[in-house]
Amino acid sequence: MKMYSGGRMKKLISIAFVSLISIGCQGTDSGDAASQSSSDSAGGTVAGQNTDANVPSGLINGCNPSAAPFGGGDGSAQHPWLICTRDQMAEPLMGNNAKLVADLDYSGVTNYQPIMFHGTLDGGRHTIKNFSYDGRTTNANSGFFSTVSTSTISNLIFDHPTVHGRSGYPAAIVAAEIDDSDLFGIVITAGYLGATAGAETGGIVGRNDYGTVTNSFAAFTYTPGAVGGIVGVNYGTVDLCDSSITTSHGTGDGRVVGYNEAGATVSNCSYGGTTQSTGPSDGYNYGTLTNCN
Repeated sequence: MKMYSGGRMKKLISIAFVSLISIGCQGTDSGDAASQSSSDSAGGTVAGQNTDANVPSGLINGCNPSAAPFGGGDGSAQHPWLICTRDQMAEPLMGNNAKLVADLDYSGVTNYQPIMFHGTLDGGRHTIKNFSYDGRTTNANSGFFSTVSTSTISNLIFDHPTVHGRSGYPAAIVAAEIDDSDLFGIVITAGYLGATAGAETGGIVGRNDYGTVTNSFAAFTYTPGAVGGIVGVNYGTVDLCDSSITTSHGTGDGRVVGYNEAGATVSNCSYGGTTQSTGPSDGYNYGTLTNCN
């Protein structure tokens, strides 16, 4: 395995491990209401669309899990809406501000509906756990967020996510497609990503239209087809990102970006993992590639 340079990989992984360790220290998603209200985890097992079957009573880090549409705040930058349940996460922000204040467990959720996102979300270094989405029978984008438009998403961790995409549509674990948006401090651990040939597919973003993805890390297994470890097709900026993908496909594999288009930039990025790709950090580079290995 290729070794990462510098200290940013250690920092990114430490963010992920601190969050994952905290999950075990704070208890499970089952149990009495008192233990759940003192935990940073929220949400139970459910068969439905992004919904919580049972929510804990009491406040979770100042957030009311029984409140709708959000658990507190007013949507301003000074007092963002507070999110501590899956129901609240699925609510449209309509350009306003929100902060995730609890880990969310998506175990058992079926028929998940990817979120069309417009606003500012601070993940607070909390974790989206066990998220799964299968878009192979849909004619739409696949990912936790289907589209992210003129928005900012930061400090969000995905642990054990699984996403399957459909040919001809962008697919990613985090955001299938971003437009004029900023993603930073995004971490994926123990992920799985699958898409049929032809999809614009990346670990964090499938298609980046003039947005930025910075200070992020993605570790996942991928099959089949071409893939970018961070971004599938890049028309924007990718900086200070690292990926660790496991795939045997080879052709078109981008260790960081699958296709770096004209005018796009990839810089200060590293790769580790197993892939048959023998190229640099980009599968196909038509833009600017600097200080990547």
